[in-house]
Amino acid sequence: MKTTDNQKIREAKKQLGDTFKPDSPDPIKEAKQMREAMEKYGLNQTELAAAIGKSRSSVANSLRLLSLSPDILSLVTSRKISAGHARALVSLPYEKQRVVASAIIRNKLSVRDAEKLASGKVEITGYTPSKDFSPEFRDMLRRMERAFGTKVTATGTENRGKILIDYFSIDDLERICEVLDLVDSYNQ
Repeated sequence: MKTTDNQKIREAKKQLGDTFKPDSPDPIKEAKQMREAMEKYGLNQTELAAAIGKSRSSVANSLRLLSLSPDILSLVTSRKISAGHARALVSLPYEKQRVVASAIIRNKLSVRDAEKLASGKVEITGYTPSKDFSPEFRDMLRRMERAFGTKVTATGTENRGKILIDYFSIDDLERICEVLDLVDSYNQ
């Protein structure tokens, strides 16, 4: 590193003080603070890591959380899923993040199982529609899950029952309503 880089790191270290503590109660807030510190002091990940006493990979993993969908960020902030669970979802499209997060919460999956699920190495356990339903009916529920981007469950029988659609925020519910509006306008 150049002398100016060392000066930058020393200045950032002095200004940041104890801002970044181990096991932050809100990993999303901490990641946002890291991004702001990098911008404010003109630091890269390695320099920020040196300034706050963390490894570069720890900084990188924290910053990766900021690429998650707003719904998943909310789940981490409210501690419904951990930062470790959330990191497993980073590479997934937003719709798939919701589906996998729902399975993590419902099945109380470990981070390791969440990683396997997100990578496609395992199916969502306990997520397949009831075996009491025919394959055709289960396929309809799966198609609804893809369309809504979230878990859909059915109770009752194939001829009469109820459908439950999971959502994680008012924005998520609005997105589901938009999908239903599209279906309604298509059928008119």
